[in-house]
Amino acid sequence: MARARNASADILEAARAVIGRDGPGRLTIERVAAEVGMSKAGVLYNFPSKVRLVEALLAQMIADFEASVAESRAALADRPNPTLRALIAAFDRFETIDPDVSMAIMAAAAEDPGLLAPLNRMLSGHLDQVLAETADHGTAVLVLAALDGLKFQHLMRMPPTDPALRAAALARIRTLVNEMDGPK
Repeated sequence: MARARNASADILEAARAVIGRDGPGRLTIERVAAEVGMSKAGVLYNFPSKVRLVEALLAQMIADFEASVAESRAALADRPNPTLRALIAAFDRFETIDPDVSMAIMAAAAEDPGLLAPLNRMLSGHLDQVLAETADHGTAVLVLAALDGLKFQHLMRMPPTDPALRAAALARIRTLVNEMDGPK
């Protein structure tokens, strides 16, 4: 039975479809069940609550982003500041994340702030790794903050949405990284 083997993935895909079509505020177990073509009980068997469903969406988003960072970091391992460069490279893929899914995650996090613990662990790990790779901690933190700001703008659909402005900002960020000290 293909359905049983891939039920969780199918449910997550259905949740993304509901969010994309109806908006993050309309995500319900019932709508996801209708979208995936299974009973509410079937969805609840895989994800016992809406919060757990959103938690799984976040886990999937983090895993995809981390895979992108790891791939870029491996390709940049011979350059100074490889993690910082990988985070910049991964930003291009980050922009493909649907802001509506992120809004659903933020709404669920308002109910259960612990939902964001895996995201905070990921960000702390990136910071630790970046700081271990450079003596220029100030510029490294500035670059991370700028990337976080661009991510937040994307997720909240805030200006600048003009791709040329975002590209110019990323080019400046790359220049800052190129000007940084090498390894400690």
